[in-house]
Amino acid sequence: CAVHGCLAAQCVCERFLCDCLQHSTGRFNPPGCRASSVAGCSFAEYFTHRPMKLSFTECPCDIFICDIIEDASLCRSEREERALRVLLDEAFGTEAERRHTCAGAPVLYIGGRRSVIGISVSHSRRHAVLAVVPPGLSAGVDVEAPRAQLATVAKRALSADEYDFFSSFDGGFLLAWTLKEALYKASRILLDSEPCFASQLRIPVGDDSLARAFDRDGNVVGSFSAVWCTLPDGERVTVVFTKRSQNLQ
Repeated sequence: CAVHGCLAAQCVCERFLCDCLQHSTGRFNPPGCRASSVAGCSFAEYFTHRPMKLSFTECPCDIFICDIIEDASLCRSEREERALRVLLDEAFGTEAERRHTCAGAPVLYIGGRRSVIGISVSHSRRHAVLAVVPPGLSAGVDVEAPRAQLATVAKRALSADEYDFFSSFDGGFLLAWTLKEALYKASRILLDSEPCFASQLRIPVGDDSLARAFDRDGNVVGSFSAVWCTLPDGERVTVVFTKRSQNLQ
């Protein structure tokens, strides 16, 4: 696939439909990228600290991704901030900045003024991801590498039926955790306190196609769709989002 005169790396975007995993094709959309056509090449060869755009069918958000470049002179948080700066410049220009609400949620300022556009941010050790959320919608993004500790986390973060389902296939706990994290980010504005991941943040299982957030009384406060992809190095990017406004405050 040629995009702006260069090769685009291909990934697989997946989402739940009925009781199986359906696959659709998504592509990296990298304007001016330095993507390599060699199978199995490192993400440094794909990104080289230049952002790329992930294209997901049916997702209303723009998703940007870049490498977090190793630099011994910087601590991890500084490397993450540098990567985020690259993504903000690509998406909005140099006057954009990420600030936080009193609850810790990221908000976008452009030229010193708060924007109606929403953002969600995630980092793994290797990648930074920025979701650009249309006004009135809510979304969360998460990127995560496979790791053995997720099996332990799953026992605390998943309900019994979620645990049974996601433990039944390879990579299930990685998918489940990114869904939970992205759902948490997407729904936090709808909740009046920190949620219980197992009981208040419910991710799709079986024939269900939606993720849902519940208040402490068990009432649904938001319903969300989800898309995800597996990157060539095995990391997972997941986006959870609304397709229409849901009483955002």
